[in-house]
Amino acid sequence: MTQLTLTNAQGRKIILHAAGLSRPAQFGRGREAVCKLIEHLGYIQVDTNYTVERAHHHAIFSRVPNYKLEWLEELQADRRIFEFLTSDSGYQPMHEFRFSLSVKQAFATNRKPLTHAEINLMNKVQDRVAREGPLMVKDFENDRLEASAGWWDWRPSKVALERSYLDGKLMVTRTKDFQRVYDLPKNLIPVDVDTTMPTEDRPPLYAPCL
Repeated sequence: MTQLTLTNAQGRKIILHAAGLSRPAQFGRGREAVCKLIEHLGYIQVDTNYTVERAHHHAIFSRVPNYKLEWLEELQADRRIFEFLTSDSGYQPMHEFRFSLSVKQAFATNRKPLTHAEINLMNKVQDRVAREGPLMVKDFENDRLEASAGWWDWRPSKVALERSYLDGKLMVTRTKDFQRVYDLPKNLIPVDVDTTMPTEDRPPLYAPCL
């Protein structure tokens, strides 16, 4: 194997290009530049907390100078990107959707066994979304049996929605005030997107944002 030695300048150039910061407007301007940026990075982490603005908007604005906040929502509405959780929740190119399937399978198989009541509740929330269309947590009645113990003490219906989301039975979009909206995957994934489980002998299909 040939050893390649890089100068500091060469290494810096590679790193800045990979980060999308090698030159001003590396991906151009406008909404298409945001799509190209997400395609290039593969993942932009969602930040739900903010002081001035949420961090993922800062990350995009630093790379797409005329960035507008609504472009992320529009790209998701156009089904060109989707949100899912790996180590954190983030926006990913829709054509890479199938690479989220193994993560979803791991969530479903590696969690502690669920009770019949928990499984039934998951089926119920999924059935409501199928019958009524996209729903938010507030659309489900308060089924908490005990007083909340803190910030992350979710009520059972919220837990069922999140488990269904992690398992891939539901997907999410966001309202303008950043609340999650749960929907069926068939309503958010284009029919021409590959949804087969990845295998070692099946390379990815490349369909960049153009």
